Amino acid sequence: MAQQALPVLQPHPSCTACDLATWPGLESPGLPTRVWDGGHTEPQPKKALLLVGSHPGVEENVKGSAFVGVTGQFPNRLYIKGGNLADFADVYLTNAVRCSPRTSELVTPKAVAACREWLDQDVRVLAQCYDEVVILATGENAISSVLQRKESLRTFHQGQVADVGGVECSVFATYLAAILLPSNDPSKILAIREHLLLVWRYLKFGYLPTTVKVPPPSELVGSRVLDPSPTTKLISLDVETYGAFERNHRGRLLPRQTVFHPAKSLHWDGVQRCDLVQTCALSWRSPRGGKLRTKVYRLDRRAECDRLVSVLQRLRQCCVLGQNVPFDVLYLRAFNHRFRRVLARPHCVLYELQVLNFLQNDQRAERSLKNLSLVLGVADYRDEAVDLKKGQRYRDSSDPRAWTYNAKDAQATLLDYEFLVEAISLWYGGDTDKWSSYSRQWYNEVLWLTVQMSENGVHYDVEQLGRVHDRHQVALDWLRDRAKRLWDWPMSGKGSGKARERIIADMIQQYQPEDLGLARQYSRRVKKSRLTGKVSAGKENVWLLMGVVPSRTPDRGKLLAYRRFQRLRKVVESYTGPLLHQVSEEKKTPNQQTALVKGVAHPSWHSVPSYASDEERSFGGTSQCRITPRNPGLQTEPPKIEACRRSRFPSGALVLADESQSEIRVATGLFGDEVFIQRETAVLG
Repeated sequence: MAQQALPVLQPHPSCTACDLATWPGLESPGLPTRVWDGGHTEPQPKKALLLVGSHPGVEENVKGSAFVGVTGQFPNRLYIKGGNLADFADVYLTNAVRCSPRTSELVTPKAVAACREWLDQDVRVLAQCYDEVVILATGENAISSVLQRKESLRTFHQGQVADVGGVECSVFATYLAAILLPSNDPSKILAIREHLLLVWRYLKFGYLPTTVKVPPPSELVGSRVLDPSPTTKLISLDVETYGAFERNHRGRLLPRQTVFHPAKSLHWDGVQRCDLVQTCALSWRSPRGGKLRTKVYRLDRRAECDRLVSVLQRLRQCCVLGQNVPFDVLYLRAFNHRFRRVLARPHCVLYELQVLNFLQNDQRAERSLKNLSLVLGVADYRDEAVDLKKGQRYRDSSDPRAWTYNAKDAQATLLDYEFLVEAISLWYGGDTDKWSSYSRQWYNEVLWLTVQMSENGVHYDVEQLGRVHDRHQVALDWLRDRAKRLWDWPMSGKGSGKARERIIADMIQQYQPEDLGLARQYSRRVKKSRLTGKVSAGKENVWLLMGVVPSRTPDRGKLLAYRRFQRLRKVVESYTGPLLHQVSEEKKTPNQQTALVKGVAHPSWHSVPSYASDEERSFGGTSQCRITPRNPGLQTEPPKIEACRRSRFPSGALVLADESQSEIRVATGLFGDEVFIQRETAVLG
């Protein structure tokens, strides 16, 4: 394409597509996209980089220009100039929302969607002047605007192609610049640096260089391919379960994988035990020369299954590495009883890639193998022939594409591991304890503990659990009928959400203090929905009203009834209902991930903290150094549900420990705080 004149990007001052345009304090509606502070690159490059932020701030509203405030300068100075992004592209700045809101809570999905047409228009204008338009989305709102769906950095695929205004653009993402303010989390600069390096590499090369080189399929499978030698010290292991294939080797259709525990797969998906695992790939460095080797075993063939068992049996002093290695070990041990002997402690030592990723940089948002490998420059999964995430599947275990994919996973895991180990040594020094022999052994024990707990499960008395469910359901029905009869308040059902929000909002308005100072504090404590910007009907606002609504009044009775309704519904919809595989008004389909299998719950155990957040929202997870169960969340079960647990042994008993405030208790013991010691001693009696 011949280079044309520089683009002219128009403002949109007359836009009234959302409620932000009606704000009386809005001075600069519909701010236009502009070139960054460094201007255009000479000679004009072939690429344009469009950096998308969230929304204009106060200074942008006053000055009538995007990215001129305190946080607005960060993309200019740190992202573009610090990342050298203008070396190979002309850089333009815009926002997902073009009008400045009173508060960031008012930047709703509706407002983001309303401004999408202006983003489409700008991209079309840029595409007329450049061969390629690359987009860097910063923050959740920008990602949602570009992809037109809700997405977080944890699951975002860097460099993915998206249609924006009829133009195919490569899209990258990082944190919003506001995260770097001292009041937020400046430590995210390390993760931002990795994202900017990805963008720089793409702008320079036109692709993302990687180090994985998978051999052709003929060199991956079969007796001619070498097995790991008995002196191999580390192997990377990756399995492909039945969910990745349409049929087994006999031509029988395989079910889609909806659950991710062997016992659940057998029970809910109805898969045969012999079909649980289809292929297994090993990747390792040869003891002589350190050459990277990979082999794929088709486990539906008895000879290859026997061969893999024999290989693992010979590797007695070898460590097994994996991405979510407990998952792979669980399915192999359930697939064939011989794997229970060779994949067992103490002779089998487990290494988990997620542990290394967290130890090297606990602020990195990327957790999955595909996203992590791309950030580290190891592997690029964007051009895979079969996209498992979209529900596509391989034909069967004889499909060479499946061998290549399985081998690529194993290779990427090993290369990621080597990169992270070297990075830990460079960042923290060669004598760091982060990946010392003690640390490796400690995490090995933790990983085997999660395998053991996953296999054993948590046993419940189903009859007792059913009685608890029925009692709570009867109380819920009574409260629902009473609220409808006395106050015309639909606590559940169609339209109940809006009714609850309206009633709580009216009460908050009615009982607002007359004193100006108290009224301001009161207003700051009111919680609003981020999606709609309206007053929430959650427990925070209920507790706020409980402190101001007088006793023995009709409104007080409404609040007490609603608070009890919330507690009862929490038990039914979050615990008893899912465990008993029952539907509810909120969830029309049963949750198979949480449901009991023959009276046993098999939660997912997380040994690595998965907490991540940015300036806009929390991605969930836990930041505490503890093993966290989910589906069900055992650590938050009410006492009534805990009382339904049973020992897995007929005459066994359960010993429960009080772990509340465990972090405070540990800190008290470490630092010898006398006040806390006296307090804890008094509590323990």
